[in-house]
Amino acid sequence: MTNERTEAQQKTRRLIAIILVVLLGLAAVVAIVLSLVSASSNSGSTEPTDSASGTETSPAEATADPGDPRGEVVDSTVTEQGLVAQPITDDMREYAIEAAKALVTVDSTKVDRTQFKEYIAGWVGYDQRYGTELSELESVRSDRLNEIYNRLIGDTSRWDLLARDNSVIVGAFADDLKVDYDHATFDDGSLDDLIAVDLHTITVGLEITTTADQSGNSLEITDPLSVSMQIQCKGSYPVPPTTQAPGDCTVIRYFPEFFN
Repeated sequence: MTNERTEAQQKTRRLIAIILVVLLGLAAVVAIVLSLVSASSNSGSTEPTDSASGTETSPAEATADPGDPRGEVVDSTVTEQGLVAQPITDDMREYAIEAAKALVTVDSTKVDRTQFKEYIAGWVGYDQRYGTELSELESVRSDRLNEIYNRLIGDTSRWDLLARDNSVIVGAFADDLKVDYDHATFDDGSLDDLIAVDLHTITVGLEITTTADQSGNSLEITDPLSVSMQIQCKGSYPVPPTTQAPGDCTVIRYFPEFFN
């Protein structure tokens, strides 16, 4: 790529930058540290502004039927919609990479905002630190989902922008994965309580490739982006109905703050 860009190329970069900001919304690293401290001491419940659907199924039914083959992923058909299939695994690193890709991978020609919300909700399990009753589990999870819906996925007007240009966004692993104290921002001992209950803070480095159709011209650009989340495998509580079982990895929280 030459150093000089044409006016059209500059407009293209601004368009793609807007799309990425719309979907993700980057924030300072220090905000993640504050979020982690809050999460380890209390539920940090916020007043939801976008209702998250719950379930009336008892948590005890989360265990998969031993008579049914579980397969390697929860639902392989989502790939037909340009989404990432959720793996059934107890490999924390493998799961984290796919979970990071899932949050940023979307084909606006096949999936709308409502469908993407329902899909992302399928990655988020119960956080048992704040109680074991179904109502308690659902309350915390509802707050976490609303955080994702309002601060990461965005409102319908933002999705209208993606759909207008037939935007397709794909996340690919960039060979950069940090787990717990691999993050230089965390002091020794600050995450010990989380690690003790197998809650791990993971940041995955991705390359985000965005294609869009602007005035009949197909445009493509690739930029780096990192996604941070909490994942639990051992002791996990997947939300039914699912072919996952306790002990399979699940996202506990996607952080609205991202490492640049």
